Amino acid sequence: MARFRDSHKQPVTSVALIQDHFKGDEILDYPLRSVKTGADTLFKVKAYHPCVKAIESVDPPLAYLIPKSDSTLVAWLRRSHIGCSDTVPADSGIFGFRLTGEEKTNFEGIPGVLPLISKLSMEDLKPEDYLMVPVRGIFSLKLILALEPRAMYGLATYPDFRYLVSREVYPILRVEKQTGK
Repeated sequence: MARFRDSHKQPVTSVALIQDHFKGDEILDYPLRSVKTGADTLFKVKAYHPCVKAIESVDPPLAYLIPKSDSTLVAWLRRSHIGCSDTVPADSGIFGFRLTGEEKTNFEGIPGVLPLISKLSMEDLKPEDYLMVPVRGIFSLKLILALEPRAMYGLATYPDFRYLVSREVYPILRVEKQTGK
């Protein structure tokens, strides 16, 4: 029986939203066997890119705020068995993202687009219009990778969720710890 490390008990410090493969110093020896003759061959892969490195990372928020009126997102939360709350921590700030454009991408040979963003402080907000999704426990990485607007495989990269990046302001908000208080 496989045992898993209790990584969900450790706080997440930074999450790679965008990563890519880079060439290392090694040459990959790839054994092949001919189906026709049964002879073994050793194929050497010189363009081997085993090093995965983060290109863009983000610090995790305390939580995300999901508009209650967004039935597509709320259904995704329910299907994923992700719990919600109505209480926003008192010592937190709420931030959103203004969508300022987009950039074309090609991650692992898959063309796509990611939004260009600028951070916004959200002052006049009605908390009762949102579900708070805490970023803790076993789903913390899934939440960050799914809900951040610039995550290379985030929800907004899928056709059913492209509407998230078709507005002026990204509708999913971040609840962050206030610094200097």
